[in-house]
Amino acid sequence: MKAQDTPYAAAPTSALRKALSPALLAFIGLALLWGASFLFIKIGVTGMPPDALVATRLTIAAIVLLGVARASGERLPRGWKIWRDFAVTGVVGLAIPFSLITWGEQEISSGMASILNGTTPLFTALIAYFWMRGERFSPLKLFGLALGFVGVVVAVGIENLTIGSNLLSHLAVMGAAFCYGVSGIYTRRAFAGIPARTVAVGQFVCAAVALVPIALLRHGLPTQLPPAGPLGAVVALALFCTAVAYILYYWLIDHIGATRTSMVTYMVTPLALIYGAAILREPVYLNTIAGLLLVVLGILLANGVIGRRAA
Repeated sequence: MKAQDTPYAAAPTSALRKALSPALLAFIGLALLWGASFLFIKIGVTGMPPDALVATRLTIAAIVLLGVARASGERLPRGWKIWRDFAVTGVVGLAIPFSLITWGEQEISSGMASILNGTTPLFTALIAYFWMRGERFSPLKLFGLALGFVGVVVAVGIENLTIGSNLLSHLAVMGAAFCYGVSGIYTRRAFAGIPARTVAVGQFVCAAVALVPIALLRHGLPTQLPPAGPLGAVVALALFCTAVAYILYYWLIDHIGATRTSMVTYMVTPLALIYGAAILREPVYLNTIAGLLLVVLGILLANGVIGRRAA
C-alpha cells in the first residue's frame, strides 16, 4: 500500500503546513527581531551617543518604510491635523522612548531593559483608566497592576532602587514604557480608519525630523565612522529590528488582528534575556526570573486575560 493511500498520510502534511503558515512564521520572526533590539542597542551605544544612535535608527527606518509605501502605491495623507497627530505619536511613541531606552542601556543590561520595557501593558491599562471613559477596574485588575509593579521591584532588586545606584537608568526605561502606553492610546483614538502602515510611515518620518536636528546640534556631523561592531549593530537595529519588524507587525495586524498580534510582547522579554545571556554574557539571577514572572502575571490580570479565561 502506498503512503498516500493510508488515512494517516495527510495528517502530518496538514500539521506541517499549519506550523509553517506565513502568519506563524511572521509572528515568530517579529518576536525574534524585537527581542534582539535590546541586544543591538547595548552594543551600539558603546560606540555612539544615545541621541545620535536613535537619530540614525529613525532615519534609516523612515527611509525604508517610505520606500515600501511608495513601491506599494500608498500615498501619505494630507492635512495639518493628521500630521499634527503623526508628530505627537512620533515624538511620544518613538523618539522619546527610543532615546530613554538607549540612554538607560548605558548602565543596565539589555535583559533588564527588556523587563522594564515589558511593563508597557501595565502603564497602558493604568493610563486608559484615567484617560478613557468607560474603563473600569475590578479588584482583580487592580491586584494585577500592583503585582506587576511589585514584579519590577523584585526583578530590579532593592539594592538598585537607592539614590547613587543605576536608579535613573531603570526609571528612564520605565519612562519609555509609560510613553508607549500614552502613544498607544492616543494612536487608537487619532487614527481610526487609517491603514496602520500609513500611520507607521508618518510617525517615523516625524520622529526622525524631530530628533536628527537635536543630534546634529549636540554632536555635529561625524568626522569618522564608529567601530565596526557598534556600527553594524545600529544598522541591524534600524533595518531589521525597526523597519522590517514594523512591516511584519502591521502585516500581522491586517491578517490575524491586533489582539493576537499583541501577544508577541510576551515572547520579547524572554528572548531578550536569552540574547543577552548567550551573546553578552549578562548574568540572569533568580530574582530577575521571579520578577519577570510576576510582571507577566500582573499584565494578564490587569488586562482581564485570566479573568476572561476563568469565566
